[in-house]
Amino acid sequence: MNYNIVIWDFNGTLLDDVQLCYEILEQLLKENHLPPASMEKYRNQFYFPVKDYYRDMGFDVSNYDALSKRFMELYQKDCLHCSLYPKIEEVLAKIKEQKILQVCLSASQVDHLKMQLEYFKIDTYFDFILGLDNIYAKSKIKIAQNWLKENHLENQKMLCIGDSTHDFEVAKALNADCVLMSYGHFTKNRLAATHAKVFDHMDELIHYLNLK
Repeated sequence: MNYNIVIWDFNGTLLDDVQLCYEILEQLLKENHLPPASMEKYRNQFYFPVKDYYRDMGFDVSNYDALSKRFMELYQKDCLHCSLYPKIEEVLAKIKEQKILQVCLSASQVDHLKMQLEYFKIDTYFDFILGLDNIYAKSKIKIAQNWLKENHLENQKMLCIGDSTHDFEVAKALNADCVLMSYGHFTKNRLAATHAKVFDHMDELIHYLNLK
């Protein structure tokens, strides 16, 4: 495996929370008297920054703080009922065995991210856990760039693994390679448009990384 650092996204990449996030969107649409959306529409249209996506869906984003708090209230209530995608722990363990540095990078609040990783018993695979409150950054890109600079790791060979076009943007900003998993919050067609490697199953990632 020809990498020194692997940077993992969490939601939709390690944790299968797509159905939960879709159901919360439906709840928010209902509470705000907006028309429902299908799962297909969600995966075809959801994007970052979330505030802009909410605006496109018809929400009054002048009240975005309240929308965000309501989302987190609903998400935190049920997120521990979600599960990791198949073979996630196997892949994390094999990478750790090769003494390759692993990072979990998320736009989530960092304390909640740590709680989830601990609950699903995968926190020990990560050398660094980076979330929005780590360094008061406003994006995953800034979080990662600041972390690399602080730890003098800018010139390392890196791979970013995610499930969104934003994860591709993170990889590009870090001069890292990128693999996108098509089972998450974005459809395969949207991911393929980035021209990054797109895999449907963890077995494909295992083969690509030569993890035996």
